[in-house]
Amino acid sequence: MPLTPFHLGYPLIAGLVARSWFSIPAAMMGSVILDLEPLFRILSGMETSHGQFHSFALAAVVGLVLGIIVWLLRKRLDSATKLFGVKQKTTAKSAFTGALFGTFSHVTLDILMHSPESGFRAFWPFSDATFFEQWAPFWMHAVSAVVLLVAVALYVIVVARENKQ
Repeated sequence: MPLTPFHLGYPLIAGLVARSWFSIPAAMMGSVILDLEPLFRILSGMETSHGQFHSFALAAVVGLVLGIIVWLLRKRLDSATKLFGVKQKTTAKSAFTGALFGTFSHVTLDILMHSPESGFRAFWPFSDATFFEQWAPFWMHAVSAVVLLVAVALYVIVVARENKQ
């Protein structure tokens, strides 16, 4: 799902429901940052759109690096989150778990979306197997769109409650 909003609903729900565990900005950024790879690969004319960054191994590395960046920028990100009506104090734990949740949820969703022909190898470097059948992309987009709508509704509820207090 290169650069689509379909990955955003899952980490937004996790971040809103468990804010002490998940930094919302870290989880949201983690859920989309991996799609810089297919964008680069498509623009470069490469044969496959997904490479090693769409594996759990490199998603972990990206998540850890993103966690460090979020931790270093936590004051600015907390201020930005507050501008969107959600109060959250980013801790080291929430920065890292949020970023890792975002990157791992991305790979997990893509397991169901992409065939091996796209270059997608979630378990690289340990295996080239995908271990899962590709779901119909229409249904994955439909489910992810519903999840995103639920996440937006939850966001509106959370913001309304917090601004009421």
